[in-house]
Amino acid sequence: MRRFGDNTRLRSQLIRSIAREAETLPFAYRLVVDWFGRNEPDLDSAINLVTAAYLHNKQYAEAYLLFQLTRPEDARSGFVYNESFSMPFSGNPFDWRIQEQPGVSFDRITRNGKTALSLKFLDNPIQFQNLGQYVRLVPGPYVLKVSYEAQELAMPEPIRLAMRCLPSDSLVLSEPFKEGTGDHNESFSIIVPATDCALQEIFLYNDKLPLSWRNRYRGMLMLKSVSIRRTEAM
Repeated sequence: MRRFGDNTRLRSQLIRSIAREAETLPFAYRLVVDWFGRNEPDLDSAINLVTAAYLHNKQYAEAYLLFQLTRPEDARSGFVYNESFSMPFSGNPFDWRIQEQPGVSFDRITRNGKTALSLKFLDNPIQFQNLGQYVRLVPGPYVLKVSYEAQELAMPEPIRLAMRCLPSDSLVLSEPFKEGTGDHNESFSIIVPATDCALQEIFLYNDKLPLSWRNRYRGMLMLKSVSIRRTEAM
């Protein structure tokens, strides 16, 4: 910890090496938690490496605990991390992950003191599943809320907000965003099952379409917030 903690390049090489094997992965976990406690800078890449290794090994509890332990105290509220897109994205699987693709432009924008994530569709056919984050919920009933603005949004197949279970890959939610122009605040009831759902993923996607110029996506979708709250069972 002392030898490599203040050297970002060597630190990443060390973590990358010992996170490859399940037997040494707990040591990598200890290292990044200790470095975080010592306020070492630029730890995101090391934390993300260890988190991804735990997820690859299907050790979901360890992956989530590491993420929670390495967040600032004032950023740990709620089931959805960075629910209003107000913080820069860390690249961690438990934060919003964006994969750039042709035909869509992503940007964090601030208006009237509030931040939103804009998805600008550039009049192209697309296959979309490039935005999401993992969450970890105990079994039971929840309400997922989404606040968004559409601006001249035209979609041959709707972009959908979804949640799936891991490792089963089963959907517990799939709801379309609305076309046209307007502000929307929507709530959806979901049930996290007690089996085959140790981890969940919130993501956006569209159903597969032929990549034809007849199937072009246009306009803008601005995500203002995505949040989850627990509800009482009926």
